[in-house]
Amino acid sequence: MLVCFQSNNCVRVCNKSGYHNIYDRNDRRPLENSLEAFELAWSSGIHLCECDISITKDQKLILAHDENFLRLALDRSSVLAVESISQLSFRELISLPLKSGVRPPLLIDVLRSAYAISDHSKLVIEIKPGNGAAASALGRLLLRHPELRKTVAVVMSFDVVTMHRLRADLSVLNDVTDDMTSPFAGSQVGMNKRITSFDHFGVMGKSFTLGSSPNLNKSSLGLSLSQMDLNQSQNNLAPPLVLSPREKQEYVPKLMLITVAEQPKIPCELQVNVNDFSPVENWLTTTDGTLDGVYIQYEKSMMTPEGAAALRKLSEKHLVGLWGYAEKDPDNYGAFTSLVRNGNCSFVNTDLPRDFRGDIF
Repeated sequence: MLVCFQSNNCVRVCNKSGYHNIYDRNDRRPLENSLEAFELAWSSGIHLCECDISITKDQKLILAHDENFLRLALDRSSVLAVESISQLSFRELISLPLKSGVRPPLLIDVLRSAYAISDHSKLVIEIKPGNGAAASALGRLLLRHPELRKTVAVVMSFDVVTMHRLRADLSVLNDVTDDMTSPFAGSQVGMNKRITSFDHFGVMGKSFTLGSSPNLNKSSLGLSLSQMDLNQSQNNLAPPLVLSPREKQEYVPKLMLITVAEQPKIPCELQVNVNDFSPVENWLTTTDGTLDGVYIQYEKSMMTPEGAAALRKLSEKHLVGLWGYAEKDPDNYGAFTSLVRNGNCSFVNTDLPRDFRGDIF
């Protein structure tokens, strides 16, 4: 699955899990979510690579689509292959080689490759529902490594509570960037900045009714203030950055909520369709901030003039992305250009089949 992005009439193409083969034909493309897959995609001119992240028992962020590595493990009989990633240490995962002999890469390794390859190489990161601990760790990573923030274009999830908590955490990034460019950068004054964090993530104890507007505020999100001891991570901080206001804005990832058009399959999924996008505003907006956009499910009616008009109206206020099912929904350059040009969508998913052709190549 790939994502296409249009900005200022310039179309950029990005793939999900790196430049891999969806049927795991590793003689043709690298294994999905491997470091090789992402590096090949970026070095081939693809800009935005989508990925899914998970967190290990010892708080390491790795790239993984499934709950475990049974599907991709070289030795599927291994007890580690069926164990949940959250119950394994990174050392244990290294001892579980995947089909092509590689290991699951750390997120920070992939971000460093993106940073090294080009200024256009970026990730679109999806956080799976209920995996709020990974969102918390992602916020800490972006705080501690300001030079890598520009390699994350978008963070998204079906979990609206997790996304708003992450938004609150990331709201300090501009302030921290200012700290890094101040005369006190790296000093005791800069390191003791008080920031917002959360006591827990991903727990939907007070779940809201599907299709309704959640009452999200600081108290319902469990917001708390705590002092992060940045002195311990001082050695991980990059040299001071000197950024323009526009660059500072670009260093903060866009945050998007993923929705469904069909009947929700899990409790946190929010359903909305092209006939009425009005609920989106309430989902994206709280009293203390707003998400940047919504990633909605493809519907056939979006290809009609009325559907395209509805998409364009939604895009006037928010970023709009579209996802669809592989081998079910249309996946060709004609559908892509229609959704981008007529519907003004910023992102459109595709598996980039062999017959996907157009002036982007």
